[in-house]
Amino acid sequence: MNGKIRVTVWNEFRDEQRWPSILEMYPGGVHGEIGRMLADCEDMEVRLATFYDEEQGLSREILDNTDVLLYYSHMLQTQVEKERVDAIIERVHQGMGLILLHSALGSDLCKRLLGFQWKVPWREAEEKERVFVIEPSHPICDGLGEFFEFPESEMYGEPAQVPRPDETVFLSWYSGGNASRSGFTYSRGAGRIFCFTPGHAWYNVLKQPAYAQVLKNAIRWLKPPRRPYCPVEGRVEMLEKIPQREQENV
Repeated sequence: MNGKIRVTVWNEFRDEQRWPSILEMYPGGVHGEIGRMLADCEDMEVRLATFYDEEQGLSREILDNTDVLLYYSHMLQTQVEKERVDAIIERVHQGMGLILLHSALGSDLCKRLLGFQWKVPWREAEEKERVFVIEPSHPICDGLGEFFEFPESEMYGEPAQVPRPDETVFLSWYSGGNASRSGFTYSRGAGRIFCFTPGHAWYNVLKQPAYAQVLKNAIRWLKPPRRPYCPVEGRVEMLEKIPQREQENV
């Protein structure tokens, strides 16, 4: 261990192959763009992986050597093998941090880990998205000010069918008039999860400085605790002895 946060950026990488315009905007794919924005973080060690890699880029070896996993999916939500999803969930319960980006909230992983599948009103109309920081004291919000904006974004509206988050840190307003929760957290076992809804690959959201700042902050907040994960299961001995009652003669 070199003390750095071990980050794996996983991207389905299907949209880029289906729509060449996305590769024109992000030549290295969404995962490559995120890797680029994290390149200046001296406290992080970043690995890139995709659905098309060996073992779908989510092997046990990769996950066992990941402190924080960034997960971006869209077209192949149900195509990630069950054993891969099982392994991610196990690692989250052990303390691995997880960032679910944009449409990844509709993945089998999200459904099984958090108990919901992202069903929301949506619209692709090149709208401005203004993201309000509603928990300024939260570490994910460091250095962001009162709000930040994305010139063009996909609209996600309300009501969003999600369980009540542990914390909601961002609230988005769109120039078409809708508003929605856009950054919220959960915990499962020893791990933390951050859901961040901006990031539609058709737009240049990922090139905005605020997007990079959010991800950097979130990774640092999500890194596992230094204490080891020590689950307790199975039969255990009593902590206190219970005096045995004297048998009454019948």
